[in-house]
Order: sequence, then C-alpha cells, then structure tokens
Amino acid sequence: MSSAPCASGEIGATAFYRTVLARMRELEEPAFLTYRTVVSGGNGSLVLSADQNGNAELALLAGPAPPQSWKVRYRTSQGRASIALADGMRVSSSLAIFDPTWQGAYTWLHRGLDASIAAAAAQTPAPEPSAPALPVLAVVTAINETVYDVTDGGAATCPNGDAARRLFLRAKSDALSHPLTQALVDEGSLRFCAMHFHQHLVSPAVTFDLDVDLRFASVGAYYLAQGGTIDGAVRPYRRPGWFRISTAFAYDEFTVSPTAPP
Repeated sequence: MSSAPCASGEIGATAFYRTVLARMRELEEPAFLTYRTVVSGGNGSLVLSADQNGNAELALLAGPAPPQSWKVRYRTSQGRASIALADGMRVSSSLAIFDPTWQGAYTWLHRGLDASIAAAAAQTPAPEPSAPALPVLAVVTAINETVYDVTDGGAATCPNGDAARRLFLRAKSDALSHPLTQALVDEGSLRFCAMHFHQHLVSPAVTFDLDVDLRFASVGAYYLAQGGTIDGAVRPYRRPGWFRISTAFAYDEFTVSPTAPP
C-alpha cells in the first residue's frame, strides 16, 4: 500500500481515497431530474423492454446497434427512474445506466450493467428447450478503503481537462465482488471525475467480461455522471462463438426540479 504523496499534501493513497469518498458522500442531490440517456451505435445492442410488472429489463444482443435515446424522469429519494419507451409506454427502472447520480455510481459497482444475455441468431443458434435460462448478471460490492489496496498512480487529467490524481485499486479479496480498479480524482474539488471497473462473471450459461468507465462533472449546482463507455466480451456456453459489446452512453438535456415532473 502506497504512502506516496497524493494531491498537494503528504497524504497516503488510502487516506486520500478515504477523503474523496467522504467528499462524494456529502454531495447534494437534486430531488427530481429529467434528462435524456443516449447510447451510441456500436457492437452489441442494448434492448430495453418491460416485464409483466412494468419494470425495465435490459438485454444484450450480438450484432451492430444503431444509436438509441430515452427520455427519463428520476426521483432521487427512491433511486428510481421512469423511462419512456418508443411506443409511449413508461417503465420503472433502478438500472445503473439510467441513473446519472452518485447513487447510480454505487449501482454500477453493486450490480454492474444488470442485464441478461441473449445472442443474435446470426452469430449464435437459439437455445434448445432444455438449455438453462440465461442469468441476470450481478456483482455485489462495497467501495470503501477497507476492501482495497490503494496506490498512487501519479498526475493525470480529468475528462474535462482539469488536473487530477490517478489511484489504482486492487481488491484485497474477492475481486469479483470488488470490481473498482482505477479512479481519477479532481485535485481542485477532491471529487472523482472518472471511475473504471472490471466485471467478470462465470456461470453455467455464460462467461461475461465488461470494462466500464464513468465520467463526472458539474451540472449547474450538482455533480453528476456525464456518461461513459462499455466494452466487453460475452461467451455463451453450449453455443458456438462469442460476441463483443462496445458502446458509449451519455446524459444530456438535464432539468432539475424541486417537485416531481408530471
């Protein structure tokens, strides 16, 4: 564990990380948000649908994907979003990719993309009736300093160009449950301006590897995620081949309100 200086003072990397976490927990969150979630085209499609209870379900499909966007309303007290689908139906969601708040960052680390896996017929044959159901992918984690060895990675730059300090993190045990591997800290605000984690899951149905980068910046008086990238590989068992997903997502058209939107 490094005791090298971080930021402008003689502070060990672990203590510096602890300070940044405390600063992030103090962030003021807007009561209600409306915004747009945009997913660029790429390899691998994100397919959003509703289950029988009106909750959002996300699936990953093999093959090229066109750009997509969804109008979202978000209530911070519940950590839930209401998403408008293309047909006008609204679905309720606690999925990380539709949550630009710091609470959403915890969801990324706690549950990852939280999507089921299905491969396009062109690349992977349809499963036989006896094949097991494809699992919901989930990672349970905490990000406090007690579960990671933290080392100072030196000077870096935030996505917006501000001076940053890079931190490397290695899980002390159970890396599958503690996927955070890097973080960039804005030296002026002592807030995370970027986070990187790696999700790996091996199950009887699929092997899944996913790298996710999140970036943060101010939106008016609030500090929110601006978007990120998703890059990974999926290998279903009992089916030939594998496929990649590589795409980016972003949030825009923010409106902050003290009361719930209609």
